[in-house]
Amino acid sequence: LASIGEHWPVVLYLSVVGTTLTNWLQALGQSKVKAADAAIIYSMDPIFGASFSWLLLDERLGLQGLVGVAVIFGAVLLSRAGASGASATDSRGEWEA
Repeated sequence: LASIGEHWPVVLYLSVVGTTLTNWLQALGQSKVKAADAAIIYSMDPIFGASFSWLLLDERLGLQGLVGVAVIFGAVLLSRAGASGASATDSRGEWEA
């Protein structure tokens, strides 16, 4: 702790806002949507991060990053397409014929 010195307000801010508040807001948001939708939103997190890095910091993705975005986005599209054609479940959560 001695090495923190005069930077303790920044460390405190980052620990409270960057960790505690964001985790609480994420849990609050996830409690308001269906579990499948929350999983889709959470799986898009790397794409949101890359997008905000590009918008705010002018960072660029290389070929590997662009392929990663395509894979994640493709998986999301496939999962949503499968969800719309899936059978309904009964009250016990079992698949109906």
